[in-house]
Amino acid sequence: MTKPFQLFGIPSSLYTGKARSYLRKQAIPFEEQGIWADAYQHQTLPQIGRTIMPVVICPDGTVVKRRQAPRVARWVERMNTAEENFCEYSAIESIDDKHLPDTLIALLRFIAEEYLPELTAHVAFANQWLDDQPDLKTGSNGLDDPAQRFIGMAEFDWRGTRLSTLVMPYRFYLLQFLQQHFDESSDDARRDIESVYAQTGLASVLTLRTRRPVERRNHLEVWGEATQ
Repeated sequence: MTKPFQLFGIPSSLYTGKARSYLRKQAIPFEEQGIWADAYQHQTLPQIGRTIMPVVICPDGTVVKRRQAPRVARWVERMNTAEENFCEYSAIESIDDKHLPDTLIALLRFIAEEYLPELTAHVAFANQWLDDQPDLKTGSNGLDDPAQRFIGMAEFDWRGTRLSTLVMPYRFYLLQFLQQHFDESSDDARRDIESVYAQTGLASVLTLRTRRPVERRNHLEVWGEATQ
């Protein structure tokens, strides 16, 4: 009999719920355990290097973390194909690159209003933090604990309120994908992107960059070589 999948998480975890729902709907046999279980603490945690959920262990021992959820993977696949690839949907209209839907423009403006002040403060904090550590070793997170996810707290104004939030290099790691796509686009495509971002208040997202790139090694975020 084939061993069932192992799902590690907690009942109140949103992403654990998504993984649980997917396994159920696909009729995939699985056993669920909490992150306090011995199997997680003594086998899975040493393998992934930090507490994160959900984690799915395949019957062959392969570790699947939350960022590898099937629907997300499918979305990424669709976003990176040269051809239109919407075979799982019965009917869908293509988006004209020159005439984006008003709903998408509104969403981008919302993102600028909600998240740009925090992102701006975080990048500024990270760059100052990097400047204060000129001898930071490439391939490390610059902290005593290699699994620690944040480097400090940054303050910023959000809708008239002063907030302070954790600065996590993982967010810069994700932002780099967007910026890399922009950098590698054609001149015409970059002009189109700049126009949309300027229209929606997101123009600075293309230039908000840390002085050293964030890389991932062995499931952990580390700092790469300093950029010019």
